[in-house]
Amino acid sequence: MDDRLEAELAIVARAFDPAFYLSTYPDVAASRMDPLLHFVRFGWKEGRNPNAVFDTAYYLQRYPDIAGSADNPFAHYVEHGRGEGRFASPGEEAAQSAAAATTAPGPGYAGLLTDREADDLAAIADAFDPVYYGAMYREVVGTVLDPLVHFVTLGWKEYRKPNSSFDTRYYLEANPDIAEAGANPFVHYVRHGRAEGRAGSAKEQVLLDEAAAIRPEFDIPYYLAANPDVRDAGVDPVLHYILHGWKEERNPTPDFNSAAYLMLNEDVERSGMNPFLHYIRGGRREKRPNADIDTPQNALLGSRIIRQLQDATFPAHIENAKALCVFLVPEHTGMGGGVLSLFTIAGAVGRLRRNHGYEVVLMTRPNRSDLTITRHDKFRNSEDVFRFSQLLRCQSVERLYIHMPEYMVSGFMTQVTDELRDYLASRQHLFINITNQNIQMMPRREELEDLRVLADELTQSVAHPASFTQQTADFYNLPTLLLPAYVDLSGYEPIDVSDKEKLIIYSPDPAPYREAVLAALKEALPDYRFVEIFKITFDTFMDLASRCMFSISFGEGFDGYIAQPICQGGIGFAVYNETFFHSETLKDLPVIFADPEDMIANIVARIRDFEADEEMYRQVNQDLKALHDSLYKRADYIKRVGQLMRREFDLLPQAEPAEEP
Repeated sequence: MDDRLEAELAIVARAFDPAFYLSTYPDVAASRMDPLLHFVRFGWKEGRNPNAVFDTAYYLQRYPDIAGSADNPFAHYVEHGRGEGRFASPGEEAAQSAAAATTAPGPGYAGLLTDREADDLAAIADAFDPVYYGAMYREVVGTVLDPLVHFVTLGWKEYRKPNSSFDTRYYLEANPDIAEAGANPFVHYVRHGRAEGRAGSAKEQVLLDEAAAIRPEFDIPYYLAANPDVRDAGVDPVLHYILHGWKEERNPTPDFNSAAYLMLNEDVERSGMNPFLHYIRGGRREKRPNADIDTPQNALLGSRIIRQLQDATFPAHIENAKALCVFLVPEHTGMGGGVLSLFTIAGAVGRLRRNHGYEVVLMTRPNRSDLTITRHDKFRNSEDVFRFSQLLRCQSVERLYIHMPEYMVSGFMTQVTDELRDYLASRQHLFINITNQNIQMMPRREELEDLRVLADELTQSVAHPASFTQQTADFYNLPTLLLPAYVDLSGYEPIDVSDKEKLIIYSPDPAPYREAVLAALKEALPDYRFVEIFKITFDTFMDLASRCMFSISFGEGFDGYIAQPICQGGIGFAVYNETFFHSETLKDLPVIFADPEDMIANIVARIRDFEADEEMYRQVNQDLKALHDSLYKRADYIKRVGQLMRREFDLLPQAEPAEEP
């Protein structure tokens, strides 16, 4: 904003009436543009009036010098014209003419005013608006020369208003002590009432109530630091936020995004309510979504469009289902968190519907920003995704079976609205299964209690054989089923070592030894290309997994970063991890290192050995493929998915162990 525009806004704001402007010009209200800014940039040029007193077209016609200057006529009037005796409207000009014709000139009003009234007149002279008074009460024009004298002597007793913002009747009714004292209410307000927090009108009372509600949580130092123009103006930052700040997308705290809250809560936006006030008075209790200050606006807008699409396309067979199986997935299209496994399980469950009777739907978890997706675009699938809050449309559901990844459990219930919580609690049967794909991401035992209380039965399915133990079932007090991750790779052709490229792919996991391993490899193998598997589609990954000579997992170990390349005729390396490897005998494999130091010291030599002997390469690949197939069999996988839906669990908790598995 340039300095000239900022100065003009400050001048016009002194007498601008936003309520009048918005009610008079509904097209401006519909645009949601700040009314003051609209008037300064466009309104006066379109002949619009800034308040009920000033007539823009009249002023330009009456004063050609102003019309010829291309200056904002109202800004001129406020800054200069009023003091020069220029008229704001034809009505004011007529009223002043009538007053001059019917009132004899005189030396002043000393004989008309009591000492108290003279003091009152001096006290309110700067706050009194003679133009407003003359325009509002034309019947009093001519009874005295000056409207201020009329107000001080008679007007306030007749409940007349001294300006557009003070309501005489309201002040007396709201403050009976002032009425009983027989004091001029406007004088009291100017001298004492405003400083005491008394409101001069019902509108100001609303403003003060809003300020009182948000002030305890308003971060004044943050607001002034983020908005130096407010700081330099010396105005109350809380009142500035209420009157202007939120409309200008300013934020009251570092943790509350005004624009995002409105974008994510369309009913609040339609109401025109201050977003932070709504959040404090009800939104927080209702667990309304907000977003971080740094959340990109285009992400929020995109999410709104997606929500509208989800609402329009929500399937009737899901809405009317009596038995519904929900798989919770992330609200983004990243490839982390075992998302491919979740979609695969959901697809298998859907194909087995005739056996279990559940309709199946994927939904993004409830989240603070209410972000969501409609389709995951990083791998081949035909699954539509909806929002968890859309469960409220499924009022016919009697049996509800929810599957959520382990990392979604912590804080899950804090993101669920009271309405959704009541919905879940009101189902005849609610079953919740935790898909434990990484035991290191499982929540603490006490964090399971909210779900345990809510559900008829809380269970877990584990992906890694190493986690499938009685100790795991006992520690979490959860019936447990082994459900290894399975991915159908039939659409991807493997490549023989003779046709592979000098390419090494590796996982994005931040292992502490990762950089040392990569440094050793890049120094010793300058003829190789290195690619980190990050933010790519599954098809792109599988293309790299097929073409690469070697892959490295810096994460769980025998995971997709080496399993998929193995299935494509390749070799993958990892460091042994007892949490994820089901047998210590795996240490004997030439691609599994005993510890990080072993990998750093020996991985280059292993690669050179495989390069020199293609038959050894093929044999190790076949051994690894056989190991993979023994762990991940399609027939066994389908059988276990059926068990999951029948809730037939292999291990039942027996005793609570002292140590975590």
